[in-house]
Amino acid sequence: MAEFEERPLIIASDIQEFINYRDEVAQDFWGGAAVFISALLTLESNEELGWQCIIISLDNSFLQKNPSSKNQYKGWEIKKMDFSRIKERFLSKPYLARSYVKGTSPEGGYEISNELIVSLKKQPIDNEVNSIQKLFVFSTGADSPRPMKLKKNNKGLYKVSEFSSISTGCRPPVVEFEDDL
Repeated sequence: MAEFEERPLIIASDIQEFINYRDEVAQDFWGGAAVFISALLTLESNEELGWQCIIISLDNSFLQKNPSSKNQYKGWEIKKMDFSRIKERFLSKPYLARSYVKGTSPEGGYEISNELIVSLKKQPIDNEVNSIQKLFVFSTGADSPRPMKLKKNNKGLYKVSEFSSISTGCRPPVVEFEDDL
């Protein structure tokens, strides 16, 4: 039987708020997933801060040293291919990150009206192996939840180690066109 969890999300207003949130909730893989979705939501509202939050939420396999990069945190930046994927998918379609917030919908333009919550599912066959966990994130704009993998770092915090399905897209917002032509 699958396990289900809901976790709170934030849209950070500064890096310390995000780090405090991460330190509190990323103690387990459910929280690590919420931290990543929160980073994506923050990216929409504050691009510079959002990139820093994403760097903090990713496993170090996605990162490279580059202290002169515009989009870096403590001298680390996201590797070019992953940076481009996030930029292309999430900045060009800001509703994509909002589709992971419970209560949003394509019909409502993925507007967030309730508290920020993400719904997650873990299959029992996905047992912890080498500190890596696989779970599924529900999107209100997709027919099935999207897989994501998380890995525990040396400080005991879970960080995203695979997120390609999270960035695959969802149904676009329903926009009524006022045809006055």
